[in-house]
Amino acid sequence: MRTQLCVLYYKEDLKPHKIRGIQLLDLRNLSRQQEIVTNMYVEAKLQFHTILDQVFPEYRKVFGDLYSRVSLLILKEYPTSEAVLTAGESKLAESVIEFCPSRSGQWAWEKAKKKWTPRLEIHFK
Repeated sequence: MRTQLCVLYYKEDLKPHKIRGIQLLDLRNLSRQQEIVTNMYVEAKLQFHTILDQVFPEYRKVFGDLYSRVSLLILKEYPTSEAVLTAGESKLAESVIEFCPSRSGQWAWEKAKKKWTPRLEIHFK
């Protein structure tokens, strides 16, 4: 052991060992965990898009933000395009008004008439 240290010292390859602080190790661990969670989030969103395109292909064209509160609540209440068609315009408008109280009733009716019903009827004809 002594000879190895002497050889290192003689060749000037001796580098001081850095002692890592617990905070640095915790930060490194936390950033790894954050990367893992981010990757899982991205993967879940991609799977959601894939399933949504298969089950409810016209849904993406109706909502600009698929992950908005109103969009997700509507999807929870009407999980398929058949459910939207059987509900009808008035029930859809009532649901949008219920889930989005900041918008007017007139806005909800326009969304139900212009966006939902025509797109779904074309899809199922």
